[in-house]
Amino acid sequence: MRVIDMSTQEKTFRKFRLFWAWEDDREESWLREMSLQGNHMKKVIFPGIYTFETGKPKDYIYRLDYAPEKFSENYLNLFHDAGWSYLGNLNYWQYFRKEVLDNDVPEIFTDNDSKAKKYRQLIAMLSALLPLMVVNVINCGSRADQPFWLGLTLFFVVFLVVFVLGIIKLLKRVNQLKQL
Repeated sequence: MRVIDMSTQEKTFRKFRLFWAWEDDREESWLREMSLQGNHMKKVIFPGIYTFETGKPKDYIYRLDYAPEKFSENYLNLFHDAGWSYLGNLNYWQYFRKEVLDNDVPEIFTDNDSKAKKYRQLIAMLSALLPLMVVNVINCGSRADQPFWLGLTLFFVVFLVVFVLGIIKLLKRVNQLKQL
């Protein structure tokens, strides 16, 4: 008979928590709080679905970078050389983790212009999709006399409002970073 020591086996669980693109700092803080409780992020598999590994509480800082262009080995090596662990990506968001030592909270961006660039790239992507959202609203709205098309029109209107709200919130973040 084989005995399995459960104390040495990896214990993982999934947790759902949704964040908007302009709330990346809140997402980073939440992931840090989870690590302080002994729940360390392993990966994110779908928007809002995180996989955690339980272990000893550690003060890990998590940072996200938005990289829509295909990144290279040099990109990852830059982070690795600076002591960051790469946890993976989701929809162009790159997840990194590093342990906090001597109360020194590490950052992946050296200046506010670099950080603002991350948000400008996200604004460009959302802005590029905006005309598609408007066309969907117009096309579905032209048939809104039927319940299905009315429902689809309302769905696309809500989606369009979220897109515009996201662009506005991200523009505010960029402006805040310029003022610092």
